[in-house]
Amino acid sequence: MVDLRRGYSLSILLRMLVVGDVAAALAVWKYDLLDEIYLHDQLTPLGIATNGFILLLFAAGVLKMVATFLHYAGEERALGLFVDNLANAAEDPLAGVGRRTESHRRFLTLARLAETHAPINQGALASALVANESTRVSFPRFISNILILTGVLGTILGLALALVGASGMLASAVSTGGMGMVVHGMSSALSTTITAILCFLYFVNFFLQLYDAHTRFISTVDLLTALRGTREVRRRPGGAYGCLPAHLRGHRAQAPQHARNPSRQGHAGGGRRQTHRNHPPGRLPPAA
Repeated sequence: MVDLRRGYSLSILLRMLVVGDVAAALAVWKYDLLDEIYLHDQLTPLGIATNGFILLLFAAGVLKMVATFLHYAGEERALGLFVDNLANAAEDPLAGVGRRTESHRRFLTLARLAETHAPINQGALASALVANESTRVSFPRFISNILILTGVLGTILGLALALVGASGMLASAVSTGGMGMVVHGMSSALSTTITAILCFLYFVNFFLQLYDAHTRFISTVDLLTALRGTREVRRRPGGAYGCLPAHLRGHRAQAPQHARNPSRQGHAGGGRRQTHRNHPPGRLPPAA
């Protein structure tokens, strides 16, 4: 039995938006505290620049995840329509299914393989689908791997700035600028670490759920191919030819006449051979 779980990706996307809205509301509510940590008394732009870079990576990854969730939501909807068409014994199993969806491409591939009597290699079809869909989660995976490292980078830069301030204090016992630089460096190190950790917790949670939707979609397509698709293209009236859409069947209908009726071609060839036997080359037939 194929477990479609329609709306799975949309439900995750909805949770993602709700958690994001709650985080934004908390940021607005505690704006004074955030201003004190991130913006107030910044001697250098190091902390603002590092935190901005972390937030930029985070936003790019989130946008990519939203686009991928929307893609899988459309694929799940197409799979649902395809299964409904099969259950209702519709004349066209691809009715209402978008041509750019994997359901449409997979069923046409099965129909063409069955039409040419070629073996249907489920392993090859599954490997091609995995290779194609893996590109959709590669960028979020990259962001998930480096997001926490950007916090470590900010910590290192902040500590380096603090050491610069400490060296200035040692050079002049009465210097207050060195002490301020030490405090600023430590503050930048802690603020970038906090930013990276919070962004990482949000991002990795929904990235894992995105990977679940990715794996579920691939397994559902492969299972549907094995249980329903292969059997469907072979049992329909007219064979696999009857499963193809009208625009593809039209190309098949325009095949040359001699290719569709080899017996007539053989009959014509037999007539030519008979003529050569009755009238060998170089001898004219008798006059009437």
